[in-house]
Amino acid sequence: MPKPREEAIGRLKHILITLEFMMNNSKFVSLPENPRQFLSSAYSDFKVALGRIGARGNRWLASIPQFEVPVLDDVLIKKHYPALLIGGQIEGVGNQITRSSFSVCITFRTSKLPTLEESARATNAPSCCLSKYCGKRRVVRRFHFDFQPGDRGKPISHLQYGGKFPETSHHSDCHYCLESFLERPRFHYLPMDLVLLLDVMIREFKTPLQQWTQEKCWKGLVLQSQKLWWQNYWDRWIRCLNNLGSHTFHEWVYGEIQ
Repeated sequence: MPKPREEAIGRLKHILITLEFMMNNSKFVSLPENPRQFLSSAYSDFKVALGRIGARGNRWLASIPQFEVPVLDDVLIKKHYPALLIGGQIEGVGNQITRSSFSVCITFRTSKLPTLEESARATNAPSCCLSKYCGKRRVVRRFHFDFQPGDRGKPISHLQYGGKFPETSHHSDCHYCLESFLERPRFHYLPMDLVLLLDVMIREFKTPLQQWTQEKCWKGLVLQSQKLWWQNYWDRWIRCLNNLGSHTFHEWVYGEIQ
């Protein structure tokens, strides 16, 4: 099992390698909104954070501002111009990662209101806000994945629907209809980082980055993320499974047993 300092350094260095891959990839840099600018800022952030790891009591934070990935769904794109907003951050104290949080938002920019006939045929009622925000960007889904190893009373690693938005002022003009103050329920989930989250999304949606899933370099980044974020998780889970005794899985998930 890696020591906390080695684990934190390994995870941040892996993000730096991933950011380099993205900034040097022609498919990525041709995305809207000049993503290279945001990732260059993130790269500097992570370099500074690496330099602060290890000093006792030193607080550090490294962020990846949300970047946009267009969704090329043949049906949705005709009216909704869908896109993904992906970003996140890792923070810690000294040698320890105290929190990691990565999120994805699905946004629509619906071009026109549905007709009465279309509404009658639809299986889902149109958004309550569509008439007011038609033509403007709206967040229609938001998911975030948190990893908080020292925080009792919530799953150490969890998936949450909704949560606070916007993460960055760059997208503060998006209409967000979900209640951000409602933090529960949080569902236990595997720890996620930028690579693992992005790999899921480009498999779920047709995007300009689709071919990454077939590239050896990208697959190598995914495999390394799995090792860095999941090996210790599965080791702990196996130890827990073999020594459950009178403890439940959820006691372990909520940090009530070590």
